[in-house]
Amino acid sequence: MKKCYDVRGCPASHYLRCAAYTSGKDCWDVTDIPCCKRNDKERCKECNIYQEVFGLTKKEF
Repeated sequence: MKKCYDVRGCPASHYLRCAAYTSGKDCWDVTDIPCCKRNDKERCKECNIYQEVFGLTKKEF
């Protein structure tokens, strides 16, 4: 499975500071969500990467 930074094409200046990247976890599995300034995990459901990993579409949640 591809990681978020692979799909999004983040530059090294971003993903090297990302808690998800440095821990080897997905962004929704870390305490401080790097892509969400509000740190609201409910917003992950709107993310195309999250949807792809969990096989969801916007109609399913």
